[in-house]
Amino acid sequence: MSDLTVFVVGDGERGRAVRDLVTAWTAEGICDSSVWVSPHGITQLDSGPPRVVAQVVSADGIDDDDLFRVVGRRRLEVVRVVVGQLILLGDEPDLELVEAGRIVADQIQRSLPRSNHDAEARNTRLHRANVMVPVSGAVSLDPQAVIGGWDVNAVVSAEDRPDIDRASVYVRHPGNFDGHAAAALAAVGAVLPGIPEGALEAIETDSTTFEDDLVLARFSVRAVIGDDTVRRLAAKALETTSTDPTGATGFVTWGRPAADPNRLVEDVVGHLTTSTPWVSGDPLEVPSAHRRVQGFAEAFADGARFNLRTFGTVAGWAFGASRSSLEESATGALVGHQGDTLVRLAPQTPAEIHAESVRWLADKSAIVRSSELEREAAAVSIPDPSTWKALRDVAFAVADGSALPDTIPEPQYAGVRELLPPVFVAPDPQQAFEVSSGKVLVAGDPIAVRTYDRELGTKISQAREEVAKAEVEIARAVAPVEQAADRSAPDATTTATGKKEGAASDATTSRQTGLDPKDVRFQARQQAQRRLADLQGEQRALATWVKGTSRSVLWRLADDVGRRMFDLQDRHDAARFDGSLEAPPHQELVAAQRNLVRWWRGTLLAWVVATLVAVALLLSNDADAMAWSVTLVALVVLAVVVLVTANHAFYKATRKYEWDVASVLDRRRRASEEFVFSGRESARLGQLYGTLVDWSQIIGWVLHHPWSAVSTEFTEMPDEVIESLPAAMGVAQPLDLDEMLPPATVVQAVRLLHRKGWNTTNFERAYERFRETHTIDDDAGYLAVDLDTLDSPLSPRRLLQDFWADGRAAEGLTSNAVSSVRGAVDEGALELSTRRVRRVGQYGDGETLSEVEFFHATVGEATSFVTDMFSPRGLQGRKHYTNRSTAWVPRAAGSATRADVTVRDAESYVALRVDLSRRTSPTDLALFHGAGASPDSGPAVSPVEREPDTSAIADTWH
Repeated sequence: MSDLTVFVVGDGERGRAVRDLVTAWTAEGICDSSVWVSPHGITQLDSGPPRVVAQVVSADGIDDDDLFRVVGRRRLEVVRVVVGQLILLGDEPDLELVEAGRIVADQIQRSLPRSNHDAEARNTRLHRANVMVPVSGAVSLDPQAVIGGWDVNAVVSAEDRPDIDRASVYVRHPGNFDGHAAAALAAVGAVLPGIPEGALEAIETDSTTFEDDLVLARFSVRAVIGDDTVRRLAAKALETTSTDPTGATGFVTWGRPAADPNRLVEDVVGHLTTSTPWVSGDPLEVPSAHRRVQGFAEAFADGARFNLRTFGTVAGWAFGASRSSLEESATGALVGHQGDTLVRLAPQTPAEIHAESVRWLADKSAIVRSSELEREAAAVSIPDPSTWKALRDVAFAVADGSALPDTIPEPQYAGVRELLPPVFVAPDPQQAFEVSSGKVLVAGDPIAVRTYDRELGTKISQAREEVAKAEVEIARAVAPVEQAADRSAPDATTTATGKKEGAASDATTSRQTGLDPKDVRFQARQQAQRRLADLQGEQRALATWVKGTSRSVLWRLADDVGRRMFDLQDRHDAARFDGSLEAPPHQELVAAQRNLVRWWRGTLLAWVVATLVAVALLLSNDADAMAWSVTLVALVVLAVVVLVTANHAFYKATRKYEWDVASVLDRRRRASEEFVFSGRESARLGQLYGTLVDWSQIIGWVLHHPWSAVSTEFTEMPDEVIESLPAAMGVAQPLDLDEMLPPATVVQAVRLLHRKGWNTTNFERAYERFRETHTIDDDAGYLAVDLDTLDSPLSPRRLLQDFWADGRAAEGLTSNAVSSVRGAVDEGALELSTRRVRRVGQYGDGETLSEVEFFHATVGEATSFVTDMFSPRGLQGRKHYTNRSTAWVPRAAGSATRADVTVRDAESYVALRVDLSRRTSPTDLALFHGAGASPDSGPAVSPVEREPDTSAIADTWH
C-alpha cells in the first residue's frame, strides 16, 4: 500500500511559482513525488465525469497525465486532496479554485474502492484539507474561502521563524511567501521524506464541530541533505565483501574460511556425485544363458536317447542312404504309410543345425530389436524439481553456514564452522573467457571449455606444420646458393653459441642467399610463427583461466556429469547393432560328423572282418553252440560300444554348438541393454547438464554478485534552491563524513548483512521480486524455475538468469541491504558517530553542531502564535495560544521528549514540527475581520480564564 497527494492551486503566477518551487525541492530530495491540478486543467463534459489533466512532479521533473489514471495506477491506502489558497493583501477568495477542489475531491471519492462490509473493510481513505496561506497583514477575506464539510480547514500562520525560539521575519510577497507556502503545503500533503502522515491528519471532528471551523497552523522543518551516512556505510560494507577474496566468510564471528577448501570441495562433490540424480546406475540385469545342472541319471538318459536316435541317421550318413529314404522306410515298417504318424530320425546334419540356428537367432534378434526400439523411444525421465532446490541448499550452505544434508558432516575447525569462499562453490559468471574468434566461454560449462581446448590443440598442431613447411620452402630456396658458396669460400665461422653466422635471421639469410627479405616464403614463415605464438599464448591463458575456475564445487560436478555423458555416448555407439545375428561357425560340428562317419564305417568293416574270422575259427574248431553265442555276442557288443562312443562324441559336439548359439543370443541381449541404457542415461545426463550450467550461472550470481553499486554521490544544492527556502525550513549539510565510518562499524554492518543463511535469503528475496516482475506463478509447492525443463530464452529459468545478469536482482537486494542497515541504525543495533552539520542559506549562523542538536530544535518549548493573526474576539478567547504541538524527529537523532510536544518517529533525515491552535471560527481570525465577521459579538471565553492584556493587540495590522 502507498499514499498519493493531489495539490489543487490557482492558475495564476503564484500557483505556478509554488509548484515550481516544490518541483525544485523534489529534484534535490527535500520533497517526495506529488500531483498538481489547477482549475484550468479541469474540463467539464456534457455527461460523465470531468477530464482532469494533472502535473506529476517527481525527481525527474514534471509530466502531464490524466489524474484518474494516476490515482488508479497503484494500490493506495490514503489519497490526500490539498487545496492551497495563496492569499496576498487585498485578495478576494478564489471561488473557482474552491470549486475545483470540491470537484477533484468528489470525483476521487467516487472512484475509490469500497468493501461490501464497511465495518470491517480497509478502504482507501480520502483526506481533504483546505489550506489558506496569507501574507502578513492580510485581512477582509470573505469566509466563502472556507470549504464546509471537509476534514480540515486551516490557516497557516503568517510567521516565518528560523527557529521556534527566534523572531519571525514575517511573510511577504515578493519575498519569502512562495517558500513559506510551499513548505506549508508539503507538510500538510505529507510529501516531506520520511514523514508518514500529513501534519493536519490528526485533527478530528465531532458533534460540536461546525462546517466553518478553522485551525491555525505553524510549521517548522529541519532537513539534513547531502551525503547519506547510512548509504555510505552500506556501500562500504558491500564493497568490503565484494573485494575480499574470501567474501563475507572472513568477517562473520560464527564461522571462518575453510582451512583446506579443496578437501571440503571434494567432500561436497563426492556427496553430490553419489546421490540421486547425479549418480549413474547400471544396466538392467539380463537373464544370461546358463548351463543346466543335471544328475548323472538324467544326463545319462539324455545321452542314451541321443545315441538311440542317432543310429538310423548315421547309418545313412555312413552308407549313402538319404535320411528322407530311411524315414520313409521306418514309417512304413513301424506304423504304416496309411497311419497318422510320421517317423523322423535324428540328429540333423551340421548344415541343417546351422541353418536352424540362423533362423532361430533371427527370430530372437527381431524380438530383442523391437523391444530395444520401444524402450529407446520412451521419453527420458526429467529430473525431479527438488533436484535444483537441493543443489541450491548445498551450494548456499557451504558458503553461508546454513544446515547441510545429513550425509555431509558439518565442517569445523577448532569448534568453528568452516565456510567455503564463493570461488570454491561456483564459478564467477563475470569471469568468462573470450577466445580469439570472439566466442565467449561460460565459466560453468566445462564441456564447451574442454571442447575448445581440444580444438585449440589441433590448431596449434596445424600451425606447427605450417611453420615447418615454411622452413622447408626457405631451405629449398637457399640450398643451391649455399652449396655454391661452400665450393667457393671457406667454412662459415661458428659463434660461441654454436650457431653458424648467417643463420640468425631472415635478413642475414637474405644477404647470404641473395633472396629478397620481402620474399613470400619469409613472410609465410613469419605469419605462421606469429599465428603459432598467438595460439600458444591463448592456450596458456585458457589453462590459467581453467585452473582458477575449475576448483569450484559446481564446475567439478558439471565436469563429472559431462565426462560420464561422453563416456556413455561412446558406449552407446559401441553397443549399436544394426545387422542380423550370425550363427557361430559349425566347422567343429562338421568335423565331428566326419569323425563319426569314419568310426561307423571302420567299426562296421572291422566287425564284419572279425565276424568272418571268428566264424572260420569256430568252424575249424567245431565249436559248440555256447562258443558260437559268446563269440558272436561279444563281437556285436564290442561294435556297439565303439559306435556308442563315437555317437557320444558327436552328441557332445552338438551340445557345445547349442551352447555357442545360446551365448550369441545372450551377448545380443546384453548389448541391447547396454545400448538402451547408455543412450537413455547419456540423454538424461545431457538434460541434467544443460540445466546445471544455467543453475551454475544463477548460483554464481547469488554468491559472487548479490549487490550492485550503492550511489553515494552528492551534488551541492543550487544557490537558487537554497535562497528559496523559507526561514522556517532549515537545511543543513554534514561535515567530516569519512571520520564517521571506522573499520569496526563497517565490519558490524558486514555482519548484519551476512547472518547465517544469507545466500538463501538473498535468493528468495530476489526470486520474489522476479516472480512479481514477470507474473510467474509457482505450482505444486515448487518454484517455476525448478519445474522448468525448457531450453528456451523465454523459459522461467533463463528469464531468472537474465534477471540476475542484467543487475535487476542485485539492485533489489542492495536496496534491501541499505534498508536493513538504516533500520539497524534507527534501532540502535548499529551505532554511528554523530554527524556534525552546518545550516546553509541566509539563516545559517555558521555554527557547527551535532545532527541530534539540529533536529532536536524542532522539539522546543511551544510558543504562542503571532497576535496579528487574530481578531480582538480571538485574542479574548485566548485562541492565539498553542493547543497542540507534534514533532516528527528522525530515529537517528535519538529520543527527544517534552511534556507539551508529542514526538513521533520520522523515517528519513527530515524533521517536522507543527503547532496547532484550538478550533476557531472565521470571526476569531484577523484574516476574515472586516469581511462580514462580527468582532463585537461577545467574548467566547470561560469566566475562569484570565483576561488577556489588550496592549498585546495594539500593534496589529488592522
